Amino acid sequence: MGYEEKKKKYQKPPQPKKVCLEYDKTPVTEAFEKYAMELNSKQDKSERIVKLSRDVTIASKRAIFSLHALMRSGNYEEDLAKITETLETVRENLLKNIALELAGDDPYQFCRNYTAGLQEYVEAITFYHFITKGGLFNIEVIQDELTFQKKVMEQGEPPQEKVPLLVPFFDYILGIQDLTGEIMRHCINCFSARNLEAGNKDCNFVKNLYTGLLLLNTYRNAMSHGMQGRDFTKKMSVTLQSLKKMEMACYAAHIRGSEALDFGFNTDEFESYNFGD
Repeated sequence: MGYEEKKKKYQKPPQPKKVCLEYDKTPVTEAFEKYAMELNSKQDKSERIVKLSRDVTIASKRAIFSLHALMRSGNYEEDLAKITETLETVRENLLKNIALELAGDDPYQFCRNYTAGLQEYVEAITFYHFITKGGLFNIEVIQDELTFQKKVMEQGEPPQEKVPLLVPFFDYILGIQDLTGEIMRHCINCFSARNLEAGNKDCNFVKNLYTGLLLLNTYRNAMSHGMQGRDFTKKMSVTLQSLKKMEMACYAAHIRGSEALDFGFNTDEFESYNFGD
């Protein structure tokens, strides 16, 4: 009989481990049970908010793609109404649910869980406002639109508690930086569609935006403001690249004005556009 066989023969079989299912409750164990429940509840809430934020991101991206397609749309009013309905659905069904999840809690504990979706929504709603009305959608207006009520009030009932979804200033700025890329694409599409006036307007708008962002960056560096520096710096470089592309498109349209007749334009009308202002 070998060594291993002798070892197995005389070795005691493994005993099942005794699991202590009951323990004496003390103030310390009760406190830790409470902490565990709070941490699990916070983790579950974070997961729900992240899932809602992903849905906001997807729906907002679809709205942006649809806004770009409006230039080639045969039914402008009908397609615009669908985009408006999509953005309203995002606000009422998704962002409202995030606000209700955060009701009664410190929103700064969870703002990083929905920052990606909020930035994408800011980009979509500001681009929608730029296409339909022109100009920049203010952060105060966005904050007012993202202030909800817990339930719909019926006639005769007292006013219900308002539940705001926090829109951090930094997320708004990062969304505006993403907006410049969409306006750049819109500008190039305008030149491709021979809409010179709209393309020049887009370029000047982004130029003014970039100037304001430069001033904000100077203030941030001087005052050591809590800006999300890494994302802000990266997006500033992307904004500058978008602006350069737009300026080169305007410059090419101005320099090649003599070729306007090849595209079916009136030369006098083409030269009337003041590119570069």
